[in-house]
Amino acid sequence: KNKPLSIYDARSEADYAIEITTLDPYNESPLRYLVALLREQQNQNNNHSSSEEQQAEQGGGETIFLSFLNHVEEKIGGLHESLIGVYESSSLMAAYIDLMEMKHDLDSFEKASVMANDLGVKFDIVRKKYWLMREAKLKSKVLELRG
Repeated sequence: KNKPLSIYDARSEADYAIEITTLDPYNESPLRYLVALLREQQNQNNNHSSSEEQQAEQGGGETIFLSFLNHVEEKIGGLHESLIGVYESSSLMAAYIDLMEMKHDLDSFEKASVMANDLGVKFDIVRKKYWLMREAKLKSKVLELRG
């Protein structure tokens, strides 16, 4: 089994995936790779039974992971904003929704639910049922967090 990347290596890989996405925002491959990197880091961060070596490598766990997510969000958000009004990239929006879901906070869930609706109604109508289902799940998380 391969050892997960350190958060620092993951950040470097994420920056490369974003750089490639900047060249072609409609290519799904670097975005799926980016989401996989984020999920690997999220799993590594959530793994409370990790060894001392992994904990030292993470250097603070959640704080560094959240910083990593915010870094990726800033770059993906900027790219997404640059495409508004030109042509939406459904692949970019889907990756952005996955990222927002990982942040697991009220604002992120609200933003992701709007984007899921936009995908289902405007930009990716072939998968309308899927996106509207994702929107409903995200809205239920919003309600859950509001209490």
